[in-house]
Amino acid sequence: MKNLKTFLLAVILLTTFLANAQSSKKDFYGMWTIDIDGGSVGWLNVNEDKGFLDAELLWQGGSVLPVADVYFVDDNTLVVTRTREMKKSEDRTLLSTQTYTFERKEIN
Repeated sequence: MKNLKTFLLAVILLTTFLANAQSSKKDFYGMWTIDIDGGSVGWLNVNEDKGFLDAELLWQGGSVLPVADVYFVDDNTLVVTRTREMKKSEDRTLLSTQTYTFERKEIN
């Protein structure tokens, strides 16, 4: 009987821990305004689409575009990667890749 109580307590604690970890990642979900060094602003929308993490980003102007990749490093860190083609000449196009890391900080 004592082993059953210990097992049930462990299951409850593990379930609570996993539920809190999942909800903290979901705190990143939604639309965010981003203050960019130099006075510019951006916009980020993080969501889940068909069970997959997805995002759209506007960086310093232009159009809101889907990102190339978005993932969590841990419960407090989100990484967003965007790519874009840059035409340098008639026969030369470069692919620019930029990665942004967003960290949740506690405010005291």
